Amino acid sequence: MVPASLGQAGDRTQVVVECEDSVVGPGSLLLVRADRAGRVVSTRVLLPTAAVLAEMDADCDCLEGRVAAAGYPLKGRVLVVERAGVPRVRIWQHGVFGLMREGELVARVAPRTMERLASGQAFLARLEQRGGEWWLFDVRLLGASH
Repeated sequence: MVPASLGQAGDRTQVVVECEDSVVGPGSLLLVRADRAGRVVSTRVLLPTAAVLAEMDADCDCLEGRVAAAGYPLKGRVLVVERAGVPRVRIWQHGVFGLMREGELVARVAPRTMERLASGQAFLARLEQRGGEWWLFDVRLLGASH
């Protein structure tokens, strides 16, 4: 493929010199630029596959046409599942650097996600604040923890 220019970064031009996408693995980009000393610097960026992106969106519970924000990666453990009324979980979450210390947090979850959750489960998720409430998205269960 012919390198594609990403544009100027100060007085330096950044270009994409490789683009790979296949059913075998994720797509990737190789970004190349010259640093201030004239050395060539490269960064490889792996892109999620379409299947992974679709799975991430499966429990989004977003409004139609609304794009979900990036959010914050979070590791935690389910303490209590509140199924009555508005689906919420009380969790023990590890600290989110630059945002909050570790501790208990009440978060909303999509109804489909709520069906899979039980007390004691460890998980990874994406934490977002929407409408003044914390939400968990892209919940990946890690198994029971003690």
